[in-house]
Amino acid sequence: MQPRVPQDFFNAFGQQQNNTSDDGGVGQDWTFRLPLRPQGNAPEQRQPRLSPDRPREPKQDEDDDEARSAVDDMSLERTIDPLHRVMAVTSKRPRQTIENADDKDMSNMLRNNGAVAVMVYHSESPDLQANDIWPQCRSPTKLPARYYLLDHNIQYASGPKPQTSSNGGVRGTVSKQKQEAAALPAGAPISRSQWKLPVELVELIASFLNRDDIKALRLVSRELNHYVSQVIFKTVVVPFNTEIYGMLGKEVKPDLKGKKRAKFETTRYSWKNANGDEVYDGHGLDVFRGFGKHIRRYGMSFEVNEDSLSAPPIKSLTENKTSFWGRYEWPYEEYRRFDAVAGLETAADETPRMKTAFSELTEVKELALSIDSGLGWLNGPDKSIRARIFHRPSNVFGTNKAVPDRRAQAQQELWRHIDLCYQEVGSDIRHATLYRMEGQRPLSELRDAGLLADAQPEMPYLDPQLIHEATPHDILDIPMPTSFDDPYVLERFVSAPSSLGTGILFASSASPPDAGQVVNPIIPANLTTAQQEWLLETEWAQRAFISSYMLSIIDNPSTFQQVHTLNIAGLSDRYLSMLKRSDFWDALPSLCDVTLMVIPGWRTVHKDEAGFVTTSAVNPVLGANMLFAILRDHIARRSNVRKLTVGWTAGGEHAEGLYARNKLLCPAPIMDLRVPSDRPASVNPAALVEADAALLRALLLELPHIERLRLKNCWITPSSLLQFVKVHDAYRLKELVLDSVSLTAMLRPNAPNANGNFVPHQAVAVQNAPPQAPMPAIPQFLPAHQQILQVYVHAQQLQLQQLHANAAALQQNHIAALQVQLQQQLQQMQMHNLILQHQGQGPNQALVPAPLQTPLQAQQHQPIHPTAIITNITHIAAQVNQLHHQITAGQHHPLGQQPMHAPIPAANLATTDYQSPLTARPREGSWMDIIDQISPGTNLSDFESNYSKADCNRQTSLREIEFISCGYAKLTHAPFDQTAIDLGQGAAAASRHPWFTRRMAALSPAMMSTKWTYLADIIQEVNSSEFTVLENGWNLRTGWEDDEEARAVEFDGLFPGGTGRFTGTIRYSDRMVDDVSGM
Repeated sequence: MQPRVPQDFFNAFGQQQNNTSDDGGVGQDWTFRLPLRPQGNAPEQRQPRLSPDRPREPKQDEDDDEARSAVDDMSLERTIDPLHRVMAVTSKRPRQTIENADDKDMSNMLRNNGAVAVMVYHSESPDLQANDIWPQCRSPTKLPARYYLLDHNIQYASGPKPQTSSNGGVRGTVSKQKQEAAALPAGAPISRSQWKLPVELVELIASFLNRDDIKALRLVSRELNHYVSQVIFKTVVVPFNTEIYGMLGKEVKPDLKGKKRAKFETTRYSWKNANGDEVYDGHGLDVFRGFGKHIRRYGMSFEVNEDSLSAPPIKSLTENKTSFWGRYEWPYEEYRRFDAVAGLETAADETPRMKTAFSELTEVKELALSIDSGLGWLNGPDKSIRARIFHRPSNVFGTNKAVPDRRAQAQQELWRHIDLCYQEVGSDIRHATLYRMEGQRPLSELRDAGLLADAQPEMPYLDPQLIHEATPHDILDIPMPTSFDDPYVLERFVSAPSSLGTGILFASSASPPDAGQVVNPIIPANLTTAQQEWLLETEWAQRAFISSYMLSIIDNPSTFQQVHTLNIAGLSDRYLSMLKRSDFWDALPSLCDVTLMVIPGWRTVHKDEAGFVTTSAVNPVLGANMLFAILRDHIARRSNVRKLTVGWTAGGEHAEGLYARNKLLCPAPIMDLRVPSDRPASVNPAALVEADAALLRALLLELPHIERLRLKNCWITPSSLLQFVKVHDAYRLKELVLDSVSLTAMLRPNAPNANGNFVPHQAVAVQNAPPQAPMPAIPQFLPAHQQILQVYVHAQQLQLQQLHANAAALQQNHIAALQVQLQQQLQQMQMHNLILQHQGQGPNQALVPAPLQTPLQAQQHQPIHPTAIITNITHIAAQVNQLHHQITAGQHHPLGQQPMHAPIPAANLATTDYQSPLTARPREGSWMDIIDQISPGTNLSDFESNYSKADCNRQTSLREIEFISCGYAKLTHAPFDQTAIDLGQGAAAASRHPWFTRRMAALSPAMMSTKWTYLADIIQEVNSSEFTVLENGWNLRTGWEDDEEARAVEFDGLFPGGTGRFTGTIRYSDRMVDDVSGM
């Protein structure tokens, strides 16, 4: 069904007619009739006169409206762009004719584009008297845009909306405040009563407020400023940008000779600018001197995100020259710098100033740092509509308040509005695209016409970047290039930010052409010259900043003596070598908790001798070796460091985009992946393929003093994880946290067995058959039919896995039985193929070289006809569907009380004793196998399993292992046999909606290459029977608890977040101990 615009939006603009669109569907005909401005001597329509008992609003509001109208009129100007159909033409038609034509064009455009959610956005001018609490910002770069919803109850096709009161709509709240102010008795003192609350109670109140509201609370009175400052300045993060100039600028020396005008001594710190600047510049070191005593957690950030990279400042490339024949422009003889970045580098080089500033942080206990060079993975146009709206800055200290700030509230409110519109029309919001239409009616006309709704959102603000990244509605369907190496081709697809003004932003499920999918301020595959130079100069400034930052800590040993936590929330891997300073780590003697999260680099930037800047791709996994060296040579040797968190910030299941979500996963930094220089580069690192336990332990990281280790967002081989835990049994490791850690298969290069050491039981009869015994003719599966059948079986397994979370106890037993039956049918198909292979090889050749998994009698497992296998799978699928309806309807009835399909004949099913999955042999290298050996609590031997490998005499200090969204990952581009974990065999791709497939194909030329050997992809298709064992044996649950976060994964064309992942904790206290006899 074609998406339609909600009925209320048509009513908001005027008449509505149903008609038949060009494609044969029923569309909407929009007719806009806005009130025209008075022309000639026509009387101007004004709002009703205020009633006598209401104070008249000051004339300032009318002046503001006129100013806004003038600004809105400027928004009608359009620029000529190769990708737009808009042309500047001169017309002499009357104004009324032009406006009616524009209204008709707008209605046709919204109808043809299938608009679902529509809003009017408007960029407001910054207020120099604002309090700098979002959204009231004095800086234009921080000021958000405002959007307005239209009235859903308008019944007038033209003319202004009759107003029942003069203070309705947007200004209602202001007028009410003025009424209350006028009602005060004459001569009443204007003051606030004192709270006289203890500081502890103020801190408790602040814990229920977001940071923006806490900052606003400071402005209420001097008393609250005194109390709240102690709360709000406990955690401070200073971004290293142009506002740092004043904080690290030169301090004004006192006039001791008395030659200047005498000045009155001011307070110790003041927020008022001395020179009238829009942004507070800090007045030198007054910020640190005035608030340094309150700061407990101090962080600094210097990040180049996609927002800043999308709009680098303009650089002058020529200079004025004067000669005997006149003046002319000529390129600079040397490389020209960006003024802003050059100033940042100069400020970063002020090491003595930063040292003096840090000396005022006498009460700091935690330090944080975030440095992003911008050379990592770039999403560019690969963002869903949800990811564009929920654009949030990086979290430096790694923790969020329970109450979202105002920016997050505004994003949630906007998202709820768009989501509700899509629910009303029954369209899939995952396929939505955000469009923009610039140069529309001035906002003052919409306000005067009464078209704006009285009930506006509480936070009607949005990020201007959201408007810049929106797809132009009139994008042309031009041919897509195969690459963007040509700068002229690249320039056509890079959308430059423009002045916002007033326009329309709408969401539609109509997909833009391929060119519209790619148009973005950033094309990740090829950056513009300005963007490359911006990255180069920013790297120079960041290196200077890191050097000054470390020297300032080294030169203040007494100030940072009590620091116990160092949180490096994000550090580009190219800067890891700067941490190789023992004097820096020695300057923090009380340090006990270290967090080191690394941003993998995907490109490098350099400038040649001619002054040309170029970027080239690099292997993002190379940073793992440098991270391993930092941990081994500096952190592991410090006995004072007891807690360590290490991992990667990019890639994995929390990344965003079709090309990044569940992909680009880097290896765990506890494995040494270096290859000796005397061996070819094509050789695999020994830590991945080494089978000898003693040799493998020598290649792993040893942390003898760490008591709590947290590995985050990485992959690791089963053997490495097993041996790493065994090595640390003799050390102090008490708690191991695996946060989004994925296991690979047993990496064996050139493995002959493509089935991951699995041999069906039916192969026993074939392998042990007499040489002269004739092999019976067995019908053969066609390859296409077999692949389709396998995908169908895995789809049923995934459905059972999702039903397991909401099923009752007896239904869970039924699900487990169906899972076993589906697994048996897969084994029957694999056995069938092996028998056919044996018939082609000859009876005297060995079928498979791998050992048998389960020694069962051959006569119990005779080969089954392919038709019987298909019949069995059909019966199982029918039971799965009926079980799905039961659970969905909430009917938790015992098995047998509901009419079920006929059971599968026993003759057609493999003989099964239905023993507990806990007593079955686990697959080598599976989570079931590894947890059995590393668990400090229960293991498989506690469930009477004969296949447990747990050491009953194990002595370990490990007391707890926590799993947070763990599962499996596959090295897609590595030469390893990984079929043991690749059970889905493309089930996720086969079930993906064609919309995502087309979008991935359109974005492919604009994205960076991801074909690196040791980058892993997370696998969502996991054998559900294994998760049954994890839940029954160790109480590990599947899926994510946050439904919204799980839903976000679906916007990138995948199964819900948490599919194929498990979470839980295994403790030493859960250990089963035999009863002592004689008690």
